[in-house]
Amino acid sequence: MRIGIAHHDVEVLCSLRKCIDKQVDFSIVWTAGSGSEAIKQVETNRPDVVLLDIDLPVMNGVEVTRGMMQKTPCQIIILTSDIDAHSGEIFKAMGFGAVDAVEIGTDKAGARSFDELLCKKIRKAGILKKSVDKQNPPAGPQEPAKVQAVSRPSSSRDAEKPAAPLVIIGASTGGPKALAKILGGLPGQLSAIIVIIQHVLEEFSANMVNWLAKQAVMKVELAREGTDPAAGTIYVASTNDHMVLTPERRFAYTSEPKDVPFRPSVDVFFHSAAENWPDSGIAIILTGMGNDGAKGLGELRRLGWHTIAQDEATSSVYGMPKAAVQLNAAVECLPVEAIAQAIIAFLSKREGRRFLQ
Repeated sequence: MRIGIAHHDVEVLCSLRKCIDKQVDFSIVWTAGSGSEAIKQVETNRPDVVLLDIDLPVMNGVEVTRGMMQKTPCQIIILTSDIDAHSGEIFKAMGFGAVDAVEIGTDKAGARSFDELLCKKIRKAGILKKSVDKQNPPAGPQEPAKVQAVSRPSSSRDAEKPAAPLVIIGASTGGPKALAKILGGLPGQLSAIIVIIQHVLEEFSANMVNWLAKQAVMKVELAREGTDPAAGTIYVASTNDHMVLTPERRFAYTSEPKDVPFRPSVDVFFHSAAENWPDSGIAIILTGMGNDGAKGLGELRRLGWHTIAQDEATSSVYGMPKAAVQLNAAVECLPVEAIAQAIIAFLSKREGRRFLQ
């Protein structure tokens, strides 16, 4: 795997080089000490993975991520001396397309050294890249799949307790930025349950909730195992396992399917909602690599849900939304700026009252 490293500290650069040189399947193709130098390097020699310091001089990690993803997309892992202190900048970088972050010298797992943690993250980024590369884009125009409406048999739980409107949002690469824009456009009095499935590691989920809470009027919290979701709250999937809705309409986590590299999986949650939620809601696919969520979105559309895919122009990576559009899983394809209003319009029509932004 070909790796580029950009860091302002020479000692850290040497330490990272020693770590990577120990791995027979890794090779360093360039190093850079500033943001502008990193941009030039990646334009002439694009690696598989870039390790990118959030505090680079001239151009910081957020600006460099934006520049790289616009012109020379690659897997970017943010390096920081303090994840908690730099969480805002990290999620901004993830909003522009960074896939992960690591704290320099951290030993969060106790038995796991920083070198092992870093190499694990690099390999995961490589797996995600291969997963995306293996996707076979259509050779020419394709006839969209036909959507055949189906009905879901009712259960005793359906009659037992009315369900609040459910809004599900799936996102990956570039998702934090899109989520912040959408949540910032929603009013605080929405009588809906909003669930976010963002591809992010468990170690970042709490920080992401805190960051999103600053962008939203509605309450934002982690989706805990066994939680019975309540209207007026935004829930964020919070572990490295897949989140699902149980037949009792509570959140639960499962390691299956284990062979899905995107975690938590949007498709897995969509499928559980199709099976266990008693009424149609609204489901949304945002920017991201790969095709996670496309099949589940199609399943929900067949059940009568209103489905939306983010458009190409406003997506950091037009992978997941593109897959949904190709499957004819999306009722609408909208710019991210229009999605909050689409949610409001759907809920206003369903609830028979107007929600003000």
